[in-house]
Amino acid sequence: MIIIGYSDFFCHITFNRVAKKNALNKEMYLKMIDAFKYAAESKIIKALIIRSEGDFFCSGQDITEFIQNPQGFDETHPLLIFLKLLESFPKLLIFVVEGHAVGIGMTMLLHGDFIIAQRGIKFSTPFVQMGLCAEAGSSQLLEKIVGKPFAREMLLLGREISVEKLKGRLVNEITTTKLHTDALLTIVKKQILELPLSGILKNKDLMRHRNEAIQETMQREVDAFSYLLKSSETQNIIHKKLTSLKKNISKDTPKNTR
Repeated sequence: MIIIGYSDFFCHITFNRVAKKNALNKEMYLKMIDAFKYAAESKIIKALIIRSEGDFFCSGQDITEFIQNPQGFDETHPLLIFLKLLESFPKLLIFVVEGHAVGIGMTMLLHGDFIIAQRGIKFSTPFVQMGLCAEAGSSQLLEKIVGKPFAREMLLLGREISVEKLKGRLVNEITTTKLHTDALLTIVKKQILELPLSGILKNKDLMRHRNEAIQETMQREVDAFSYLLKSSETQNIIHKKLTSLKKNISKDTPKNTR
């Protein structure tokens, strides 16, 4: 479901849960937590690179876990531990987005330092449609990064935004093919190899201090998210969504004609 590797001065994380559109579950968060901690503490690693397989970079949180145990969403949940590590990660954080980014698949990008995205993909944060609210600091960061019009459309209406509209806002570079993406990533990695680790650490630390209030924002989001998740309205929405997904899967499954 998730592949973690190390090469030279880099840690690589690849989402590989293609059948579930790379929806994140507890097992995947736990593996990422270990990778983030190791990369953060390493005296060698300079950057962590996250990418994926399939048509979706990440379709968000696996909602089956939310309906199975809504009371279990507290400070000990791997999702919240991951978000804290994401926000405080001291090294360079690079995202290679070659598929659609939904929910946390989109909001985690707000903490990236360099984002390469492929032409034609969509970004969306459909929290309000699920009866939920923003997370990962997106209630504050999204407007700062992409601007008020796009942020309001995404968070309050749940609208999709094309990658082309976010060039120069959220996205650094747009590529046309996987070959193009890999070539650009190689150039970026070569540039990083020449950078002193001490300079990366100090500059990232200085830049993070501009967003010192973001941790308070994230805590308010967690409290609101937990409250909404436990509500009967949200649970009904999630249940209907899961029922619809199961019906679609059953419909698409070939019948045994024997």
